[in-house]
Amino acid sequence: MGRAQSLPAQWQVLACLTIIVISACAQGQVPSAEELFRRHFAQLGSTGAVAQVKSVVLSGTVARSGVDTPFSLRIGGLGSWRIETRDENGKPLVYGRSPREKPWVRERGRVRELEGEPVIDPIALSITYDLELQRFMGQRLVDAICETEQVQRRTAFAIGRRHGPRQFPRLFFDAETGLLVRVRRLLLDDYRPVNGIRVPHTIRFVDGSVLKVTTVQHSPEPSSESFAARKTGGGLLGAVGPMLGGALQQQVTQLSAPGRMEVVRHPPPAPSRKHEPREIPRFDADSGAHGQVPLQGLDLRRFNLTDRTQDLLHADFDTRTQWPDRLPQGFSPGQVLDLGKNPGLGLRRLHERGITGKGVGIAVVDFPLLADHAEYADRLRLYEEIESSRGQAAHMHGSAVASIALGKTCGVAPGADLYFIASRNSRLGTNGMVRDFRPIAQSVNRLLDLNDQLAPNRRIRAIALAMGWSENDGGYAEMNAAVARATSNRVFVISSSSRETHGLWFDGLYRPATADPDSFESYGPGSWWAHMFWSGEMRFKPGKRLCVPMDARTVASPVGANDYVHYDSAGWSWAIPWIAGLYALACEVCPDIAPGKFWAEALRTGVTLQLNHRGETIPFGTIANPAALLEALRPNGESSPPGSHLAKGI
Repeated sequence: MGRAQSLPAQWQVLACLTIIVISACAQGQVPSAEELFRRHFAQLGSTGAVAQVKSVVLSGTVARSGVDTPFSLRIGGLGSWRIETRDENGKPLVYGRSPREKPWVRERGRVRELEGEPVIDPIALSITYDLELQRFMGQRLVDAICETEQVQRRTAFAIGRRHGPRQFPRLFFDAETGLLVRVRRLLLDDYRPVNGIRVPHTIRFVDGSVLKVTTVQHSPEPSSESFAARKTGGGLLGAVGPMLGGALQQQVTQLSAPGRMEVVRHPPPAPSRKHEPREIPRFDADSGAHGQVPLQGLDLRRFNLTDRTQDLLHADFDTRTQWPDRLPQGFSPGQVLDLGKNPGLGLRRLHERGITGKGVGIAVVDFPLLADHAEYADRLRLYEEIESSRGQAAHMHGSAVASIALGKTCGVAPGADLYFIASRNSRLGTNGMVRDFRPIAQSVNRLLDLNDQLAPNRRIRAIALAMGWSENDGGYAEMNAAVARATSNRVFVISSSSRETHGLWFDGLYRPATADPDSFESYGPGSWWAHMFWSGEMRFKPGKRLCVPMDARTVASPVGANDYVHYDSAGWSWAIPWIAGLYALACEVCPDIAPGKFWAEALRTGVTLQLNHRGETIPFGTIANPAALLEALRPNGESSPPGSHLAKGI
């Protein structure tokens, strides 16, 4: 006992974790993913040293068929890496990835997207040495299902099931040492300390070749190097092209006159597609892609669609889509549009009771807004532009986000006021698109400055940013400072980075297009992550994340002031404004509410479903319960007992 107390704190923690894991093995239990990551990081080095690593440079040689080939790996920060080596013929071989591109490979002078798993698996290698990415995966996979496996005749624990789709490569941790010993098919060995952090110095590839690492350098700063493909014309830039948006146009800033709040511009409607397609695309349930059946604005009157039920139930379409008479039974475009307008989970009943967010300000920073849309035009108090493209037409994203938050018929808070700034979070650099959040930070600060001009009972209380930023991005520090300023001024900034800025986790829910939006039993894992949930890779215990409607929504269309568009699937961009709207309702009921209390009560009063999938019963939640939440937040009201809002699952 005395010797154990004399050990450094780090090694005491590691000893305890080892005892826990060994005990679990003896009882036939598999440790949790959280325990596996915790033990792995404890083995690597001190928590402070591991957390400080933002970029890595290493070099070595790959031994293949008796020939040693130079090898280098540079990791510039989360999601950015570059590998340089030579192929079996001695020709240069380069792999890379930047935050704005999919992984790519350059060989024989040509660049293409990376497909499959090459022998030198660059994705697995980047995970092996990217400690920041490992920490991110540790957060994302904290409740993933784990299994016992054998690696090199040693017992190991793998995160994720052996079979099934997954977002992340499968990770294998040695049962005895706790270290990561396999990533996908790469075998990791020979961990040695480098500046206080243990690093694998031997990597064995599937073809028998071996990487021997000779030098490793860690840095606490993200690399300023570009990791883009540096290709001009065709290829990858063809895929990146749509992301340029108005970046090649002149960027302008248009603000209200001093002391006033104005709508400084009315962006023209976006152009609507008007043509008759040759065929109707088919929906692939396994692809996970958005917008697989895009029918917005199309003339479909010549088609016989009676046998295309599933395709149409997963279609994106709008009020300008022209439908044939021959439609399948059970599919009504009008019904799908109307159901999609409903923000769901009983919100319309609250609206009927007069809880609409009236007088509460919601701000949005996004692409240009169709300012005249009927969903919010009467409550648009401000429209400005900060480094937005000159003359750019209304964009689908900005109009959708605004209408989900506070639209008259499809919004969570249909009485709230709208303050909107059109801006950008990327710019065109010398090597392609560069993420730069300085204009977004400037926009947030502008909204906070304007907030001081408003009466205390009419102020902006929520800012919806349907975007996220990381340490690699320009303006990272400025964004965090702007969010901190907002928080100190009782303004809740909801974004994809809320887990970093506020420690709050959320996810979006799927609903079949014809299911009742007000029934909790209609909802399940969001379309883009459902396959990971069912496979066991992405699981989370109820009470950890707030889940809100995301898919099968009808929103304001940018093509006309009275037009609407239905999207079958979406991402967090549709969940973020929903949360902003709910917070506005909370502010109406409880003006002194703060984000932390709001979130804690939303989780406490939320709903847990019991989902049945292939014979497995899975607890799923926590789904926001607006009525129970607002009742709990009423001043001097009695909080409902924990667990009283459970519902049986689908």
